[in-house]
Amino acid sequence: MYFNRKKLLTWAIISNFFGILSISIWDNPYIGVISFLVYLFTVGAWVSSLLPKYMGEQGRRFWGMTLLLCFITLLNVLVYYPYKITEITTAIILIIPLFLFFFKQNSEIPTDKIEDYFERSYFFPTTLFLILEGILLYTLFQNQTVEILPSPWMTLGKSFFFVYAAATALLIWIITKTKRTTSDIILTSAHLFVTYSVAPIIYKLGFGFDGFIHRATEVWIQQNGMIEPKTLFYIGQYGFVTWLSNITHISVHTIDVWLVPVLASLSLPFVIYYTLKKSWKLHGDSALSLVLLLPFTFVTSLHLTTPYNATLLLTILTIFTTIGYIRKNIPCIIPLTLSIVAAVTHLLIGIPLFAFVLAVVLIKISKIKKIQIPLLLLYTLGIALLPATMFAVYLKLGGHNFPVFLNPLDHIGKFLELFERPFWYRQNSPVLFELLYLWQRLIIPIVIGFSIIGFLVKKQKKVVEYIFPLTTLGFWIAAWLLRTWIIFPNVIVQEQGGYPIRLLVIGLLFLIPWSMYGFYYIGRSLIEEITSISKTGWMTIFVISGSLLLMVSLYFSYPQRNPKVYFTGFNVTQHDVQAVEWIDNDNEDYNYTVLANSVTSVAAMTKYSFIKHFQTDVGELYYYSIPTGGPLYKIYQKMLYEDQKHEYMDEAMELTGTDKSYFVVNWYWDNFDKIVEGAKQSADSWEIINDKIWIFTYTR
Repeated sequence: MYFNRKKLLTWAIISNFFGILSISIWDNPYIGVISFLVYLFTVGAWVSSLLPKYMGEQGRRFWGMTLLLCFITLLNVLVYYPYKITEITTAIILIIPLFLFFFKQNSEIPTDKIEDYFERSYFFPTTLFLILEGILLYTLFQNQTVEILPSPWMTLGKSFFFVYAAATALLIWIITKTKRTTSDIILTSAHLFVTYSVAPIIYKLGFGFDGFIHRATEVWIQQNGMIEPKTLFYIGQYGFVTWLSNITHISVHTIDVWLVPVLASLSLPFVIYYTLKKSWKLHGDSALSLVLLLPFTFVTSLHLTTPYNATLLLTILTIFTTIGYIRKNIPCIIPLTLSIVAAVTHLLIGIPLFAFVLAVVLIKISKIKKIQIPLLLLYTLGIALLPATMFAVYLKLGGHNFPVFLNPLDHIGKFLELFERPFWYRQNSPVLFELLYLWQRLIIPIVIGFSIIGFLVKKQKKVVEYIFPLTTLGFWIAAWLLRTWIIFPNVIVQEQGGYPIRLLVIGLLFLIPWSMYGFYYIGRSLIEEITSISKTGWMTIFVISGSLLLMVSLYFSYPQRNPKVYFTGFNVTQHDVQAVEWIDNDNEDYNYTVLANSVTSVAAMTKYSFIKHFQTDVGELYYYSIPTGGPLYKIYQKMLYEDQKHEYMDEAMELTGTDKSYFVVNWYWDNFDKIVEGAKQSADSWEIINDKIWIFTYTR
C-alpha cells in the first residue's frame, strides 16, 4: 500500500482523535491499543521519511517508530519535573509529534509492501518451528503459579529444554537456508520472546524484587501524577509506562512486566543484523545467527523490567548503532537519542553511555590521530572516575554524609569477592553438576576471548573504534574503584557490591560486537581450513552445538535449585497477598507497623502502593519493613534470629510512633516452628493464613 504525506497525516489525526477519546472518555483497551498502534505506524512512517535515504526502507521504517517512542519518553520526562503526568499531559504529548509533519522530507516514505514473507519451499520447517515455539509457550502457561517457586525449572521438565534446543537448531538452519530476511528476523524475534518470557509467564504475581517497587511507583504516579521527592532517577521508564497505560488502558502491571522482554525481542534481531551486515559486511545469515550470542551470554538476560534492565537494552542498541554511525550507515541522532533516553531512565549508567556517544562523535570528527589518541585516553580516565563521582555527588546533594575514601590498592580482595560464588552455591556436588557450573564460569571468559580475537583480526579498524575496548576497561576500573576506593554511608554490604557488578556487566556489553565478529571469523576459518569436513558437515556441527549451548545458557539465565545451587530467593505468593489483605482489613487506618520479609512487604506495596509513611528521627519509613537495610528490617531480623520478644516489637512501635504492630512469619523459614512457638509466648494474638503464614499482633 502506498502512503503519501496527506494520507499519513489524515490517519495520524484520526488515531490521535480516538486516542484522546480513549484517554478521557472510553475506558476500552481495544480502542486504546488500536489507536496507539495506528498512531505509532503513521507518525513513525513520517519520521522515517525525515531520516537519510542511505539507511534503506527497512532501516528507516524501524528507526522512525523507535525515535518516535524515544521522543515520547523524553516529552514525558520534560513534563514530569516541572509539573506531573496526567490525562491532560498524556493527550498533549500525543498531539505534539504531529508537528513533525511540518518538517521537510529527506527521503521517500517507506511503502507498506504486501509480500510473501515466508518462502513456500521452507513452509514445513517454518511451520514446525512455530509449532515448537507454541509448545514452549503453552508449557509455560500450563505451569503458571501463585505458589512458592524458588526456580522456574522446578516446575518445568526436561522436555522443555529439549524442545527449546530443537527450536533453536531449526531456527539457525532456517536462517542459513532461506533468503527472506524479514521472515528470519520475525522468527528470531519469536525465539527471543520465548527466551525472555519464562519468568514473566510462570510467576503470575510477578518475579524478582525491584520490579515490584518500580511498578508500585508507576501506579502511584498514574494515580497522583507524581511521587515525592522528585528525583533524577528512573523517570524515563516511569513516565513512558504511565503514559502508555493512560492511552491503552492496559494495566501498569502488565505493561511493566512485558516492556523489556517485548522491546528486546522486537529490536535486537533487526539492529544487530543491520549493523553486522551493513557496517561490517558479514553475510546476512551469519549476522542474524549471531544475535543468539546475547542469550548465550546469560548475564545479558532481558526477562525482567526494571530501569536497570531497560538501560541494559538501551546500552546494547546504542553500542551497535554507534558502530553504524562510525561506518556511516546510521546518523548520529540515533545513538545520541538512545543514550539520552538511557540517562533519564538510569542516571548512573546512562550518563556514562551518553559520554561514550559524545566521545565517539568528537573523536570521529577530529580525524587527526594526534588529537584522537589523547581524547581516547582522557575519555577512558573520565569513564573510570565518573560512576564513583556521581555516587558521591548524589549522596552529598541528598543530605547524606560524604563517602569515606580508602586506598584501593589495600582492598583488592573486596573487588575479587565480586567474582566469587554466592553463598547458595554448595562446595561439593555430583560430577555432572560440577562440570555444568564449570562451564558456567567459562562462558564469560570465552566471550571475552572471542572479543579479543575479533578486535585483533578485524581489518581496517578506525582509531575511534578503539573506544569500545577502552570503554570496557574504563567501566571495569570504575567497578574496582567503586568497590575498593569509597565506602558509602547507610548502604548495606550487598548493595555496596551490587553496583560494581552492574558496571562489570555494562563493560562487557561493549565487547559483544567484537565477540560476535570473533565467532564469525573462527567459524569461517574452520570451514576454509579444514576441508576434510564438508560445509554441510560444519553447518551440522554449528547448529547442534549452538542449540545445545544456548539451551544450557537458558538454564543459567534464571534462578536454579539443584544439587549444586540452593537459591534462597522467594517469590510473591497468593498467601502473601491474603496476609497483607487481612492486616489491612484488621484496621480502620494505617497507624500500625508490619515486620515482614521483603517478599510480603512488596506484596503490600503492590496492593496498596505508598499509602503510608512515618516521619521518624531516622528519616521517613514505610509502614512495612523495607528496604532490607532499614531500621524496621533490622528489628524484624532480631525477631527471627535472636528471640521473639515483645520489647523488640515495642521498639518498632516506639520508632514509628504507633501503638500496634504485626510480626509476619512465612512457612519456608528455617526454624519456622521454633519462631512460631516463641512468638506465641509474646504476642497478644495471632492469625493463620492458609496454614502457611502466621501473623502475630502486638500492642502497647
